[in-house]
Amino acid sequence: SRPPQAAAHASPGHSRESYRTVVDPPVAGAEFAHELEGIFWNSSLRALPDASGWAVSASGVFAALQQSFGFQRPSAKNQFEHLLSLWRSQCAVVADRASEPMASSGSAGSNDSAVNEQMLLKSGLDDLHRELLAGFKQYRSQVRDHEQMRDQVEDVAAGRPSHGSVSCLEGRWPAPPELGEQMVELAAFLLVWGEAGNARFMPELICFLTDLVLTAEDSGGRSLYSNAPLARSGAFLARIIRPIYRTIFDETYEKVVVDKKTGKDTKVLHRGFDKFLPADCANYDDWNELFCDPSRLVDKLVLCDGTRLFALPRGARFSALERMDWGASLHRVKTHREVHSLWGLFAATHRIVFLHELLYLTTLVAVSSDSLESAQGGILLAGGSLPVCLAAVGLLVPFHVLCWRTAVLFTSGSAVRPHLRGGASSWSSRMLVVLKGMAWTLLCLLPVVTYVAVRFVEVNGDEAFQRILPWLDAKVIIGVHYFVCLCGALTILCIPGSCTSEAWKLTPVSCPSTIMRWSFWILVLGVKVWAGLQTVGALSRAIEELKICRLGREDVRDFEHYAFAPTWDRDVIEWLILVCIGFVLYVADTQFWFTLGCSALGVLVALQQRRCRLFDFAIADLVAKIPERFSKKVLCYEALQSERRFSLSFPILWDKVIEYMRYEDKIDDYLGGELSFFSGGRDQVDWKVVQQPLSQPSLAAAVRSGGPVGRATALRVRLPHVFHPASCWDRLIRRGMGFCRDPTWPANTEVQWRLSALSRALTLPMPRPFRPPYIPGLTVLIPHYGESILVEKQDLYKERLGEEEVVPLMSWLEYRYEEEFRAFTSRMSHLNSSWTRAGTAWSEYTSQDWDKLCAWASMRCQTLWRTVAGMTLYHQALDCLHRLQGDRGCAMGQRDVWKVSEVFTCMVSMQMYPFFTPVQLEHTNRMLEKFPESLKIAFIDFEDKCPDAELDGVHPRQQRRYFSCLIDKACACDASGKREPRLRIELPGFPILGDGKGDNQNHALPFTRGLFIQAIDSNQGAYFEQMLLLPNVLGEFRAGSDSARAGSYKIVGFPEHITSDIGTIGDFAAGAETAFGTILQRSYAALGARMHYGHPDMMNKALMMQQGGVSKATKTVNLSEDIFAGMDFTLRGGGRRIQHSEYFHVSKGRDLGFNTVLLFFSKLSAGTGEQLLTRQMLRLGERLGLPEFLTFYYAHGGFYLTQFLLSKCSQLLVFMWLLVVLDAPESNFESMDPRVLAAGSDGPSVMARLLIAQYGWIFLLFLVAGSAPLLLETCIQEGAVAGIARLVTQMCTLAPLHFVFQAKIIGAYISNEILYGGASYVSTGRGLPTERRFFIGIKGKSSGIYNDFAQHAFYDGARLLVSMVIALLAGGLNISSELQQALFWWCIALAMTVTSWLFAPFVFNPYQFACGKFRADLRDWWVFFFSQSDPPWHAWYEEVHLKPGSGARASPCVVIAWVLFLASWYTVLLSKLHILTIVFSSSINAFVVQILSVLPPILVSGFFCLVAPPLLSRLGRRLPLSVAASVVVLSDCLEALPVLYILASNGWWKSAVIATVLKYAFLSALLALCECFFRLRSKESAAALSGVQRAAWEAMELWLLAHRMARDILVSFLIFSVLSAGMFMDWLRTSCCGCRCSPHNLLVYRDPGHPTHASEEIGHSNDARLASFLAPSMYSSGNDRHRPLSQSTTLPGAGVLPPPPQRLPQPTVRGAQGAQDSFTLAPEDVVAMARAASAATAKPQQPEMPSRQPPLGAPPSWLPRGRGAASNVTASSASAAREVVGSSSSEEDLLSASGVVALARAAAPQNPRGPVV
Repeated sequence: SRPPQAAAHASPGHSRESYRTVVDPPVAGAEFAHELEGIFWNSSLRALPDASGWAVSASGVFAALQQSFGFQRPSAKNQFEHLLSLWRSQCAVVADRASEPMASSGSAGSNDSAVNEQMLLKSGLDDLHRELLAGFKQYRSQVRDHEQMRDQVEDVAAGRPSHGSVSCLEGRWPAPPELGEQMVELAAFLLVWGEAGNARFMPELICFLTDLVLTAEDSGGRSLYSNAPLARSGAFLARIIRPIYRTIFDETYEKVVVDKKTGKDTKVLHRGFDKFLPADCANYDDWNELFCDPSRLVDKLVLCDGTRLFALPRGARFSALERMDWGASLHRVKTHREVHSLWGLFAATHRIVFLHELLYLTTLVAVSSDSLESAQGGILLAGGSLPVCLAAVGLLVPFHVLCWRTAVLFTSGSAVRPHLRGGASSWSSRMLVVLKGMAWTLLCLLPVVTYVAVRFVEVNGDEAFQRILPWLDAKVIIGVHYFVCLCGALTILCIPGSCTSEAWKLTPVSCPSTIMRWSFWILVLGVKVWAGLQTVGALSRAIEELKICRLGREDVRDFEHYAFAPTWDRDVIEWLILVCIGFVLYVADTQFWFTLGCSALGVLVALQQRRCRLFDFAIADLVAKIPERFSKKVLCYEALQSERRFSLSFPILWDKVIEYMRYEDKIDDYLGGELSFFSGGRDQVDWKVVQQPLSQPSLAAAVRSGGPVGRATALRVRLPHVFHPASCWDRLIRRGMGFCRDPTWPANTEVQWRLSALSRALTLPMPRPFRPPYIPGLTVLIPHYGESILVEKQDLYKERLGEEEVVPLMSWLEYRYEEEFRAFTSRMSHLNSSWTRAGTAWSEYTSQDWDKLCAWASMRCQTLWRTVAGMTLYHQALDCLHRLQGDRGCAMGQRDVWKVSEVFTCMVSMQMYPFFTPVQLEHTNRMLEKFPESLKIAFIDFEDKCPDAELDGVHPRQQRRYFSCLIDKACACDASGKREPRLRIELPGFPILGDGKGDNQNHALPFTRGLFIQAIDSNQGAYFEQMLLLPNVLGEFRAGSDSARAGSYKIVGFPEHITSDIGTIGDFAAGAETAFGTILQRSYAALGARMHYGHPDMMNKALMMQQGGVSKATKTVNLSEDIFAGMDFTLRGGGRRIQHSEYFHVSKGRDLGFNTVLLFFSKLSAGTGEQLLTRQMLRLGERLGLPEFLTFYYAHGGFYLTQFLLSKCSQLLVFMWLLVVLDAPESNFESMDPRVLAAGSDGPSVMARLLIAQYGWIFLLFLVAGSAPLLLETCIQEGAVAGIARLVTQMCTLAPLHFVFQAKIIGAYISNEILYGGASYVSTGRGLPTERRFFIGIKGKSSGIYNDFAQHAFYDGARLLVSMVIALLAGGLNISSELQQALFWWCIALAMTVTSWLFAPFVFNPYQFACGKFRADLRDWWVFFFSQSDPPWHAWYEEVHLKPGSGARASPCVVIAWVLFLASWYTVLLSKLHILTIVFSSSINAFVVQILSVLPPILVSGFFCLVAPPLLSRLGRRLPLSVAASVVVLSDCLEALPVLYILASNGWWKSAVIATVLKYAFLSALLALCECFFRLRSKESAAALSGVQRAAWEAMELWLLAHRMARDILVSFLIFSVLSAGMFMDWLRTSCCGCRCSPHNLLVYRDPGHPTHASEEIGHSNDARLASFLAPSMYSSGNDRHRPLSQSTTLPGAGVLPPPPQRLPQPTVRGAQGAQDSFTLAPEDVVAMARAASAATAKPQQPEMPSRQPPLGAPPSWLPRGRGAASNVTASSASAAREVVGSSSSEEDLLSASGVVALARAAAPQNPRGPVV
């Protein structure tokens, strides 16, 4: 509370102009102001001088604004806390700046504070005002300048500032006589921003509203709003924000409905918006750009009566806002259209396309110059000499400009098209548009005019020009043409294009950076051009050797004689195809050269960061230097004496690090002692221990006093062995290669990495840390939707595994983290004497034990618990640093003032908290109770809107009111387990209008505290030793002494340590992520193209608030929401920079399964496809310098587009190979072919040389470029041995197979998104790879592998395989032996591509070849296709492929590709038929042959589909779809036979093959057209048909379905038949060889001994007793994998077993063959076990049971006997048990017998598919 003397302090009046208030406040306002003042006095600012006056001022301003403008009190309270947090952070920055001279002089260790706190509050407020309101000031200045220019503003009243004042505050609240203008503006901005809701995504709208608030005036004391009553909402929310929100909502959505089952809200889009938003649908960026452009804003904003808002006096505008017609004002404001076509992509990347076009055509002309032959007197189309041909290349400039301007027209929105047409509002703007148009017109016309002059001179000579100008000869004319074209090319490449919004100038690039970036790209493009000379040269030679006529070499005067003849058509098509395919290959390899260049640059930058001390970095023991380097860079505020290696604080801090490692079970007690400075038992380490303040108070006191330490005192410490320097060879042998184990070096690889990472970080340049307590505030923002908080027991261990599970997750975790599990059980045993020592007998652990086990497992899974546990380590780290080197002489550093929670906040934005289950609520409460008070949770609450909602402006088509709430551990729980929110702020409406994550972050943003934000995902973690570097990290944002802006306007990115490198796929994903986050990010930052990627970047929150938040949230458009923050950050310029620093790490888990990894990349690909079409991409493409844009493109969208091009390369080359091979002359009529080919120049030989030169090396380049970044980064981090070992391991585990398939999936998704749209958020799941995917998914099961990848990979793989087989059979390898050897790599690359596209998902599917699982896959395959009723295939095809009513989805690009494909085969066939009809003119009708050759086989199948269903329906039967598929395939084959017989009977086999290909190509085209027809029609339209139309519809549908089912049957059967060979080999391994080492497990898990959930075989032995099986001594072993029973165990249906007998047969345990077999109990076995149990309870002596030991090799009687057994014990078994026990036996005897039966049932392995006997 406020101290009594506070009122006596003078108020701070520190502004040149002030806002004044004079009247007594209302009582309600006074109460609220007093409440706010109490908040101030609870903050650390209360300790600073003049705090009393500032408390009164700040609380008074907020209370007055809240009451005057109707802001919600919770929102005002929240923003007041926010202001204090920002203010405290800015004071810390100012104090740090003031103490910098003392820190640099080395006198920071003294007790005296270096900070003058007298003016700290004022200076901090000045800096905060300047930084937070920089965007607002720029906006206000632009609007004022525009208003003054248009003479639409009245003169400013005398005595008021030029920007207006808050006169409405007068009479509302008494403030001190001099209330600072800065405080008023800050308060107004924060209050408006805090209540804006979704409008926060439009920062200039926030500035607009803030300006109106600041200039608002009330006349005559009246209210700023109308007298219309309000129900429950605040006036500002109801009257100002909600009308804007309604316009935003109505643009995209129809309504929000509530699901009656789940109670969740569901958005309903407008009709036609389901897949993607139309190009003309406005979004946040369009509306925000309206407020960025004063010229449009002044004219667009109109009231309901048609009056323009800006026509009103400035002070009256706010009162008019509630009469605004927002629907009309925000209509037709579209500035950029997200067009899903190549026009949208071309508009953004036209410079990249032009550069490659220019290089390719120039190279093609250059390598073809040797073949230039000008016929005497002839005029060649492209010119007869090299200079003239190069002049033709210059025509690319006007052609490109024309295409570019067309693309700009396609992507320009309605709001800017008048400007493009010259309809700008002002004369200067119109003249600028006209001048730009004239410049581009001139750029288009001049090259054409000069080229015409060049050709005129070539044909007619230069005499005509020399008559006019004697010096104007041919060379001068060509030179002028070259100069004009060069100027045009440089204009396109280097001069920014016309942007519709240039409100901000990009941050200028320094001269050294510019030189470096240009040098990098000149080198990369130079290498590319050099390599292109080889490939393009091979293409040119191939065209020449094939004698294909080239358009550029045709004589114009003879053109009419041979043009459009059959052979000419064929040549032109083939020439066009060869050149286009060559261009695709030429474009594709740039990405790989760029990646190699970035890898090399990353190494150079790493050396430069370490000052090129290569020898020291490679040889020195970096770990041993941790103490001294940590003391120098982190603990730098302690005076370090020369006789000590490290500071006195370091041993305490290091022991705390080791304590955390022991608590995390990364090390055991022994290693914990070896790594510690102080001796002490760490077997009692628990959460309370690690949260205690630092120990060793005597040493801490010595550290604080800074005095010398005597040698005889207790301060002597033992230096851990790990800090003793070791030689390079010793470290290599002991630690690197592991030949001689070092007992003091941790065996845990994660601990090894942590030590190495810290040692490497300390070698890097690191800013000076902030000194506590002057540390600016940081909020870690973690969005959460439905991710697991804590792993539950049923997730870890189940008595009965699911169908897709093979291994219990807990067993998998224990196996993977075996050493950590042992350390965990050891620690638990010391902490809790009742801990169950059961090893891996999971069923024996108690519920209390399982709580600990779940927490342990959660820290090793990708859970929110792990993330929060890691991020809250910031809290403890800051507390430790404050205790060790805090500034005790300052007021804010006192123990009762300093609060870590003011510096650090961990904010979890739980979007679905109101819908949590009781278990989730329990986990959330456990998380809040365990972790520090810095942990806060924001969530979205709701309530029914009630009948009075219309008064508050709630949207009529929404059923609820929504609230943004904040809870922490201090909030009380209600009866359901939910906590009562501390703050509850009403939102304008349903807040999740995008894809989820961006909106979730936005609603939590007002609750964040501090000046900086770190974005973290809920699959990350952290390490305590890294958290200690936080003050250094925040030093990256340290501002210069001259300006608060210098150096602070940045986003700082950091690398991530991928902890999910488990198994083969996990290692692939982790390697790719590691390379991207380290060496590549290092290069991107140096090249000026690094963006924001969400995590774990730190950002200046003040800047992010001024650009709309930390992400964007337009549905579909911003699917990859994080990167847009970086793109906007770059576009806003003004000194903003994005950098990458590598001394700080957090951990991250990635996807581990093959399917989840590809789902993740599919999401990224679809999001990148949308990103390439956005305005941000377009403007970066126009405004960035050429080197920066090249880097940005290839670092982001270009990578994904290259994957598409690469996946198309193999298909295009095989198509070209097949086309040329089949176009070769027929073997019996070679002399009839007009192209006389020389020896060795036949089609197969020419194509072999071309394939060797083009695809073979590009595939190798793809593998090298993919491996180089990880190899080099691993060498930097771990050494060359580790890097090479990891590379070899990846190659041996089929990494190329995975990455080729990944490229195919990426290419499929990004191309589909660019052409059609439809991106949506995909939840990939983050589980461990213990799940086996089904081959095919049927109804009621999850989707199978074939369902997921058939459309994207399997169909293309099958086509590629068939094409390759046809090419081989047609003589594709009829070449010389030398060429065959050279073509070997091409064949390997092609075979790997086919294998990857068809089989890669199955190769990496866990337990794919298990016999029982394989049988289930076969059964599912049969049901999927051949079910007698409607097969599941039908529903899957309609849902995934056909999608009735979704639109044609036929892109012009696809149509053009089909036309070229069909035209190529048709022209080749036509040329051959032309020769055939000449030779056999008497016996073959040419017209009939041509018709039969091209006619698709549709007549017989179509007739069958039209007639068969009605006939069968009359007979009361239905035609099965599988039968129809078989019939149509057979009819298609039979229908194609006549023409094939004609051609084959004459020996024209190649023509017959071409005719077959062409027929089925036409058939495929017709099927595609048929699919487009059905996509245009919905099922409802089909139901309305009748009669003939209905019959035709059904026949067409059956014809389509039958063909598509036949395709799926053939493709899936091909895959399944090949996989069956693997299943057979695995069966031989297990059944015949008895080998337990699975090669497939070795491939998938890199561990042949991975535990499997196999059934157990139990047999009896003569000399063993069942008593030992049941004896409690079994608990002594912690490694038993079976399930022991306690002395009193409850079994299903058996009650409680009595104590076990002493003499019973002991079963022997053998591993069974598989996990799928059921467990059969023979009657005689039940008899034996019942007899034994009865004897043990009724008789003290019992003769031994006869041995039933089976013969060697024979299975016992209760080995699994099939899948059809009953689910309970048979009647014969039960009766046999009664015979043994006897009818007179007691109930206890019968219970024992039934207990044994239950024991057998419980011991039986669980069958995932069938019942258990």
